[in-house]
Amino acid sequence: MKTEYYFINNDTRFINIAGDDRQEFLQGLITNDINACNRNNPIYTCILSPQGKFLADFFVIELDGSYLIEIHNRFFDNILQKLQLYKLKSKVIISENNSYLSCVLFINKKITVPNHLISFQDPRNNNIGIRYTLNTDNSSSLKKLGFPMYVSGMARGLLSIEDLPIYRHSRKKSLRETDLVIMAGTPCDFRLDYGKHINHKAKIISINLSKQELYLNRKPYHGVLGDPGMFLIQLSQIDMETDWDAWHEILKDREQERNQEILKQTHLFFLITIAQE
Repeated sequence: MKTEYYFINNDTRFINIAGDDRQEFLQGLITNDINACNRNNPIYTCILSPQGKFLADFFVIELDGSYLIEIHNRFFDNILQKLQLYKLKSKVIISENNSYLSCVLFINKKITVPNHLISFQDPRNNNIGIRYTLNTDNSSSLKKLGFPMYVSGMARGLLSIEDLPIYRHSRKKSLRETDLVIMAGTPCDFRLDYGKHINHKAKIISINLSKQELYLNRKPYHGVLGDPGMFLIQLSQIDMETDWDAWHEILKDREQERNQEILKQTHLFFLITIAQE
């Protein structure tokens, strides 16, 4: 594999199995051994009809007090209905879970995985990627923090919640005007002109799992060698008196202005294309 890339698997949905009898309930239904399943070792399994006919395949992930089933969308409704039917008097609670997102990463090197992510090599074949299961409820922590955010391409795809204060345009201008930058998992590399885009008087707080990237190109005012996600979650739990409304209004105006410029350029390109035809 020469090219490293990822994709968000929008074709899967999640079913949560909770309750005292959850382990025995699943053990009697699936083709794999539920006892082998834990947070660090999710299992791949199938469910069959009483006649032995294939119904669906899926992954089972152990969470705190429940099991999470990741299943393809085409099987979801039928299997959810079957599970409710097979429940009988078992002490289990079966429900859809909309808080999770599935990603698949193709990468050549070993990476450190934050504790709040569920990561596992696809057990079917080592060549079909590393699977990540993310709890998107963590986005509420970012919303609570409230400060303006600019994100990299991968984070933009994962944090696509509409009401998060994430901006896309005029990042360079904003960084030159700010007095504090929190760099969560992002190094001062070519995307930030090796730190030159940031106001030279600004204080930089950098959080990174890599010590090398933590101090890359521009030394932060304060460096934290740790999980950026957990740092932001814990930061959001601190009561802070903040007011960034005026700053948000400036950034929103710039965002809208740039979007209008892009729209005009698109219309112009469209008219030129028609004229050439």
